[in-house]
Amino acid sequence: MHSVLRFVVGIIALVLPLMATADIINVPGDQPTIQAGIDAAINGDTVLVADGTYTGDGNRDMDFGGKAITVKSENGPTNCIIDCGGSEVENHRAFYFHTSEGHDSVVDGFTITNGYAYWGGAILCDMPPFQPGANPTITNCIIYGNVSVDDGGAIEGHYSAPRVINNRIEGNTAGMSGGGINYGGSLTGGDMPIVANNVIINNQAASSAGGIAHYTEDWGERGALIINNIIAGNTSGHGGGGILCSNGASTTIIGNSIVNNSSGRGGGIEYKGNSIVTVENTILWGNHVSGDGAEVYIHNREGFATFSISYSDLSGGLSSVYVDSESTLNWGAGMIETDPLFITGPAGDFYLSQIAAGQGEDSPCLDAGNDLAQNICFSVPNGSFCMNHLTTRTDQVTDTGQVDMGCHFNLMPVSSNLACTPDTGTLPFTTQVCVSMNNIIDFHRTFAGRMDLTLSSGTYFSNWRVGYTNMSPYENYMMCWNQQLPALGSLLGENLLELKVQDVTSAPYNQPPYPPAGDTDSAACTVIGLVQ
Repeated sequence: MHSVLRFVVGIIALVLPLMATADIINVPGDQPTIQAGIDAAINGDTVLVADGTYTGDGNRDMDFGGKAITVKSENGPTNCIIDCGGSEVENHRAFYFHTSEGHDSVVDGFTITNGYAYWGGAILCDMPPFQPGANPTITNCIIYGNVSVDDGGAIEGHYSAPRVINNRIEGNTAGMSGGGINYGGSLTGGDMPIVANNVIINNQAASSAGGIAHYTEDWGERGALIINNIIAGNTSGHGGGGILCSNGASTTIIGNSIVNNSSGRGGGIEYKGNSIVTVENTILWGNHVSGDGAEVYIHNREGFATFSISYSDLSGGLSSVYVDSESTLNWGAGMIETDPLFITGPAGDFYLSQIAAGQGEDSPCLDAGNDLAQNICFSVPNGSFCMNHLTTRTDQVTDTGQVDMGCHFNLMPVSSNLACTPDTGTLPFTTQVCVSMNNIIDFHRTFAGRMDLTLSSGTYFSNWRVGYTNMSPYENYMMCWNQQLPALGSLLGENLLELKVQDVTSAPYNQPPYPPAGDTDSAACTVIGLVQ
């Protein structure tokens, strides 16, 4: 569901223009380890990793070597695990980026666990000497149970700005800062850190920022965008249970649910001066401290500290915010301090209660943001993503009109329906097959229908591609076609054929063997017999 083949136009030699398509390198089919697949790839290629658990040399401490490639699991993170096997005695992480990789270097769809390293327990992005930092895209991963001795329990961006999008980052530990994610140092290469659409929960840092830390070492920082995340249950010893912004780190925090984090100060957010932090459309609720600033702690460090917040819901309101005498708090319009009425939905906790979705009352956070949902957007690997593509409702109706406060959820995977009309006949006969696909959530999606005929004995008989089309995101789609079931002798004695339609977006979508990409439905057609 999450992969669309990208074709790369090749540069041509002397006279004749040629066109080359990107290759898919299968692991372990074509190469025995993930690193071997990376080594064999060139820019534009995809290293496609089959289901299984990958560990040991060649499957940890992996290095892209500066290549613009995608390393992707075949069937998602629950089916493809990188077990780093790291320990205090023997340090290992999953990936080490240090050759100025850009956002077109992509890690997609793995569970990464048991990393143990000084920085970046699971993934380290570092800056080579006198070169831009390493800024890959990390997406659709589950990153849990990793440890850093210093910063970045799960992910460390050291003088680098990786984009961390649509991941679950859970139960990681940092000996210093950023139990989940740590950005530190002056950024290079013109990139801005983006943390979007993640669930960052139950991470811990001994010092600061149980969830996310954003440091920089100079003023005039490009800033970071933290948008549409759940940041919950994280802990830190000193400050910033959920988020820490420090040392000139200009940060924009939009549409997050920052809930039940704990720290010494700033249970939700700690801000240490020298730049500007802006918070909008965010819920800060139920965060805890042993000191001051249950929700927000603002203090100056050798410069200026301006913290602006508007259209957000804070438990305790102004009383939950600590501001020192040298800092500025801009308390903007649209602020509330009312229970957001969280409720559990299809993807977990922190949906908003809504009468229209079947709950007894409406959350005060409905339609309470500062702009239309369609106008609040952020970049993802395949395009632009806006809040009106997402939902805060348990019935998965997308957010329309004025945006709701708090994190919005992806729609759950597509559902499909297949029907055969008529559903019985004497061979040969023609049946109309219709498939409907609902809740399409991917960008620029290419759909290919296929029909499998499986004999009642379980033997695979045939496979026909029946058509394909480009589908727009967030739309429903129906396609019908007429299919003749052939009068073949090998069908004699069989009385049931099963037709299937599968999403086959994985490449090549229009050539056999049509590998499925996750969404499947089937319908039965009864075959009476062969006309003589």
